[in-house]
This record gives sequence, C-alpha cells and structure tokens, in this order.
Amino acid sequence: MSSEDFALLALQLAVMLSAALLLGQLMRRIGQPAVLGEMIGGIVLGPTLFGALAPDLQQQLFRASASVTTAREAFIKLGMLFFMFLAGLEIDLRNLQRLARSTVIGSVGTLLPLGLGATL
Repeated sequence: MSSEDFALLALQLAVMLSAALLLGQLMRRIGQPAVLGEMIGGIVLGPTLFGALAPDLQQQLFRASASVTTAREAFIKLGMLFFMFLAGLEIDLRNLQRLARSTVIGSVGTLLPLGLGATL
C-alpha cells in the first residue's frame, strides 16, 4: 500500500467515524439510541444520499485501489466484531429469564399456525 493509499484510507475512516459519532450523539440528544444515528451515518455517506447529492465528491472520497478497499473492509469487519462484543456485554440475562415465558408463547403462537399451514 502506497502512502497515498494509506492517506486515503485514513481519510475514509475519519469521515465514517466522524459521521457515526456526530449522528450518534444527535440521536442520544433526542432520546433515541446512538446506534440509530450510526446507521443513519452509513446511509448518509453511501451512494443513496451522498452519492446522489454529490456523486463526484463521493466517488473521489470512496474510490480506491484494491488494497485500500480490502483494508477498509477489514476495518469495517473488525469494527462490527467489537460492536457486537459490546452489545453482548450490555445484555442483562435476568431480563432474558423474565421474558422467557412470553418469548415461548410468542414463538408457539407463530410457529404452530405456520406449521399447520405448511402441513395443509
């Protein structure tokens, strides 16, 4: 990876992290989970919004050689791994035990009619 490629990768990561943090904080201020803002940040930076409003700028920022794309994808997967780990740390097993009965009732209420319909 050349120094230009590394600079482009660093810029891409900085833009993605900044959008996630800013929109996450915005969502927290309005009483929503930060993860909602982080997901919206991905939508904003993607071809759906940013690519439609400023396609040249989006192409210039996120165009990359194969090595930059591979490294960016690796960072994204590593970030998702850490995110899932942190989400797992926040699970309260007492709540799962409390909700187990309603979960079983809801599952049976869904699977029983589905199974009967498939049988018929």
